[in-house]
Amino acid sequence: MVKTLARACLLLLAGLSVCGAGDLEAAQRALKRMGYYAGDVDGRYGSQTAAAIRRFQLAEKLRVSGRLDEDTARRLGIAKPFDPFAGGPLAGAGEASRESATRSAQRTLKQLGFYGGEVDGKAGAGFVRALRAWQVSEGLPPSGRLDARALRGLGVRL
Repeated sequence: MVKTLARACLLLLAGLSVCGAGDLEAAQRALKRMGYYAGDVDGRYGSQTAAAIRRFQLAEKLRVSGRLDEDTARRLGIAKPFDPFAGGPLAGAGEASRESATRSAQRTLKQLGFYGGEVDGKAGAGFVRALRAWQVSEGLPPSGRLDARALRGLGVRL
């Protein structure tokens, strides 16, 4: 029961939180500059930061969660491009190899009920969320990256 609850919490965090403390500081600075945040720029996630993020999300017609998710960070202009292949065997691979591996991973994630998008070989936000959810279910760190463990676990052959 406790293990299931812990995994559910990790699953929730994997889908909602993609930014670290440095990104949170940058978000606080941007929110302060725009008038959404009046607190200290300290990189800590507290009630004032959550409320400022919610106000910003509402104003920008984003999904209102109060969390610094990918869409919110992008809209604030602080998002760094996420590379789902970084640090893995596909980091230096060509586009065709990456698309083929992603398509295979999408098929498996879809069969397992984690992915609801098109099997198109594109490693977009929906795919990354599905990959993180699967990683959590397997007890792996929810990196959202197609690293060697993810590729092996999903049965993707290179």
